[in-house]
Amino acid sequence: MSTTDHQKDHVADPPPTADDDRDLRRMRFGWYINDWANAAFSATVLTVFLGPYLTSVAKNAADAAGDVHPLGLSIRAGSFFPYTVSFSVLISVAAMLLTGTFADRTGRHKELMCGFAYVGAIATMGMFLLDGDRYLLGGALLVVANISYAVSVALSYAYLPGLASPDERDAVSSKGWAYGYAGGGLLLIANLALFE
Repeated sequence: MSTTDHQKDHVADPPPTADDDRDLRRMRFGWYINDWANAAFSATVLTVFLGPYLTSVAKNAADAAGDVHPLGLSIRAGSFFPYTVSFSVLISVAAMLLTGTFADRTGRHKELMCGFAYVGAIATMGMFLLDGDRYLLGGALLVVANISYAVSVALSYAYLPGLASPDERDAVSSKGWAYGYAGGGLLLIANLALFE
């Protein structure tokens, strides 16, 4: 079947009815709360706390020259965190493309989004175990958490066309971003207060 044939056979979804409005509001709220939770990871873990902590763990494991040796490479302990983030971002690009394609072909967006979110959350909770010189564990957990975060966010964004008509998308997307900033900001403030 050609693309043209598929376009002819495709019928647009009817506008929401009164019964659909409640489900639509519920789905939008779930989408907003998902952004609330995701932003907490990027604002608190990636941006503020993990970098200095993982660097101190890597410095504990460093040799006399101040280097650590993940996968046989010689890296300055202070550079371990940014190198690990860069590596995770490179892997994330491929993971987002492959997972997005798979989700589009199978229709399993929700299952994949939730699965990656749970894996990322478990990896983030595993960071509790970082102490002493366990920088390799920290690096592995960071890679898994950041890839999972990126893929779950990309899959979440794929929901927007089903949550809002083209003229509503800016407003719905902006509200999601607002929830995200609020969630990330509030958790960061709470963590900074506890850290003091």
